[in-house]
Amino acid sequence: MCAGLMESQPSSSRKGKRKAQGRDLKSYFSTSNTNPSTHGSGVGNATTERKRVGINDDKFGYEVFTKTGFKQWKNAYLALPKHVGGPNSAHNRARAAFDDFDNQEASVKNKVIVHTKDEKKKYKTRVEASLAIVSYIALQGELFRGHDESETSLNKGNFLEFLDWYKLVVVSVSKYCSSMEDFFDYVNMTVSSTGASCKRKDLLIENHRTIVSNKLERGEISSGRGQHQETSLARPADTRWGSHYKTLLRIETIWESIIEVLSVVHDEQCNPSRAGGLVHTMESFSFVFIMKMMLQILRITNELSCMLQKKDQNVVEAMSLVIDVKTRLVNLRSEGYEPLLE
Repeated sequence: MCAGLMESQPSSSRKGKRKAQGRDLKSYFSTSNTNPSTHGSGVGNATTERKRVGINDDKFGYEVFTKTGFKQWKNAYLALPKHVGGPNSAHNRARAAFDDFDNQEASVKNKVIVHTKDEKKKYKTRVEASLAIVSYIALQGELFRGHDESETSLNKGNFLEFLDWYKLVVVSVSKYCSSMEDFFDYVNMTVSSTGASCKRKDLLIENHRTIVSNKLERGEISSGRGQHQETSLARPADTRWGSHYKTLLRIETIWESIIEVLSVVHDEQCNPSRAGGLVHTMESFSFVFIMKMMLQILRITNELSCMLQKKDQNVVEAMSLVIDVKTRLVNLRSEGYEPLLE
């Protein structure tokens, strides 16, 4: 404020207004607040006039500081405490408003928006799942609520029943199993590493073509129309498990080509790269076992998942698929691990 006062008043003749000097205000800013005095400052008459017309005292002397200026600055510093006023004065309110504006980190906008990316991702998943179920029930003209929505009820209504079933499928598997969550993180990193550039994509396709040609020559695989087409990896979506199924199928199909490309990327790097760690992870027992298990689970649920995404669903057929999927998942849990281990 001292600098503003010193620069706000123009220099003029000795009888008129002049610019404040540093020595004039030094005593005010270096001493504690004292009782205000308006002697020789030109503020006293202004105060009397303001009281006469009924202007509040919390804007004491504002004309002097913003419009008319002081006639002489010798005793002007004595009027500053009166101008500053109490905690709720116009000066202090303006200063507090500027401090709030200057401190953007304390604004309401920054205080409210504190959600992390993980929280936004989970919220998006919940919203999309709810909207999918609502859309399905609305298109079929079914009731949303049941007669009894308590915890012990066997039929809580179509919406809650579908929601409970939906979260029992693959989403809950990855949510409550850390190794499963890590597996899909490694899948995303593998897709990103092999498709980071056009050169790597072309190398992946070329290696797969070479491997298929060699296997055909050795008679390890059979040829046929539509078989062994060129393929590439696609990034799976967060909430569409059909895309995860497609990605895992392609990884299984071009497994050797992916390992070869990651090895080339690792050899070309001067420093230790992520590609070398991905090769080690993909060749581990846990990665291969989880991939084979997820392929079996997604293969069972894929038909139902595709049907629920259609606009013209057949309720009877969908419900029969739900029963069939639940039965096959139970059988997989009871007996499906033996073939995987073999």
